[in-house]
Amino acid sequence: MRARGPVRDLPLQYFILRSQSLIFYRKMLRTLHRVRDRSTALELKQQIRSEFENARGVTDVAQIKSLLSDGMKRFKDLERIVSMSM
Repeated sequence: MRARGPVRDLPLQYFILRSQSLIFYRKMLRTLHRVRDRSTALELKQQIRSEFENARGVTDVAQIKSLLSDGMKRFKDLERIVSMSM
């Protein structure tokens, strides 16, 4: 479900998950500072931003939880790859 127009009555859980998503987004961007190859880091940054932009209007709490869970799995892979390249 995507929000269209003014914000409607959204549950508290939505706002909590939104905050967690923003914290997660910033954490991912900070991790990119450890990538040595700047072009790779830029490409990853664009991909991360694109993924978050695609999910921007999602208001369904279950779908947001699923997106966060998938993102965290992918982030762990990214951290592992970055740490191995150092």
